[in-house]
Amino acid sequence: MSEKHYLENLANRVGLFVDAKEEAVKWLVDHQIRDKAKIQNALIMSQIWLANQLDISLTMADLMIYLGDNSEVSNFDRQVIELDEEMRHLSLDQVLKESVNYDD
Repeated sequence: MSEKHYLENLANRVGLFVDAKEEAVKWLVDHQIRDKAKIQNALIMSQIWLANQLDISLTMADLMIYLGDNSEVSNFDRQVIELDEEMRHLSLDQVLKESVNYDD
């Protein structure tokens, strides 16, 4: 793969993570979720869910980057995060509901 194609693929992937984050933010606003812990959970789960959908590994360092945190990366941050087996078949909407314990 050429450098140009590699960078295009990387940009597309980052765009998908941004889109998932924006969908989570929209969902949080639509459902009037204001609790900081629930907001964090939903944003994190949106990224983990997307990585699962794309069948790619997601590390804590990746997650921090996609969510806009540019902190220094430690060895712990290289640990892979996976979506719980019970959630792998769910839609993003369903995962967000589960992550904040939201009942319709």
